[in-house]
Amino acid sequence: MQSVVARLLSQGYLGLAPSMFHREDPMTTGLHEEMNTAIVRMRRCTDDNVLSDVRAAVGYIKTQSFVQGDKIGIVGFCDGG
Repeated sequence: MQSVVARLLSQGYLGLAPSMFHREDPMTTGLHEEMNTAIVRMRRCTDDNVLSDVRAAVGYIKTQSFVQGDKIGIVGFCDGG
């Protein structure tokens, strides 16, 4: 995600990558042995929580003086959006 945000920034866009799983314990590191733990955490990530986080992120972005509040786009990838 950091490289995606960096590419957006390089093209003159604001990039933001909120963690959709911030309500959980420390995240897994991607090891195969952690897959069951990761799946359980992903199932607890509800649509309501994701929408709340996205709305909060957009609300924050709109408060920034360098942002045109009527020109905000959102992209997502896999379980990140």
